[in-house]
Amino acid sequence: MRTRVGVGAVAAAVGVLLLALGVHQQVQWHSCGHCVEPSPVPVAVGILLLLGGGTILVWVLASFLSARAFRDPDLEGFAHRPLLQRQALPEGTAEEPGSEASPPRFPP
Repeated sequence: MRTRVGVGAVAAAVGVLLLALGVHQQVQWHSCGHCVEPSPVPVAVGILLLLGGGTILVWVLASFLSARAFRDPDLEGFAHRPLLQRQALPEGTAEEPGSEASPPRFPP
């Protein structure tokens, strides 16, 4: 998870830097009457990186939080719960540890 958050954060940060650089160049060109028009590529790439990095960040954080929210704390030690430790017997019946054999659930 940390790697994906790092990738999203770096992409968003590079996008912000490119966007700021491109906007700064556009503003400088607008105030200069005889300068050559700068390329709009840094602004476009900056916007794409900012949106892409932000999307990655939101996606990873949402998946992490939803995984934490839907985790069942009762299933941590499920192997020790007697209800889940039923063993199948050869004749198709089930038995809980420490109990008598139960009758078949469905007729053969």
